[in-house]
Amino acid sequence: MSPTKVLKDLNIVLNLSLPPNNNSKLTIMVKKGQILLDTVRSFMMENNIPCYLELSILSTIEALMLENWRIDMERDAKVKDKSEANKIRSELVAKYQKHTLRFNDAPAKDIFPKAYHTLVHSPVPSIFDTFVQLEH
Repeated sequence: MSPTKVLKDLNIVLNLSLPPNNNSKLTIMVKKGQILLDTVRSFMMENNIPCYLELSILSTIEALMLENWRIDMERDAKVKDKSEANKIRSELVAKYQKHTLRFNDAPAKDIFPKAYHTLVHSPVPSIFDTFVQLEH
């Protein structure tokens, strides 16, 4: 059997009926780049799963990975169409703008009156005189 590398992170929940617990729900976390056989073997050792189930668990996980990969490829194929990609892009931009405008709804205050008042009533009178001279 050739080693299968995992293409993306997956959490797989297995329902096993093993004596003495009968029904047990185990979760195997498979990370991107790991070799599937090594991950399954370490998972089986940690959970005391009999070695004769290795092939069944391995084939089940491979089938789930292939199904997940197929679904991803179908979704990506839908996006390949240029008009669809442009539509998705414009929807994303619209949602982003709507989201950011929600937080930026405070009316813009005119800061000139406050700045002018601060400048005129500055404790250093030469600043205002200097600006008036520069303006002329």
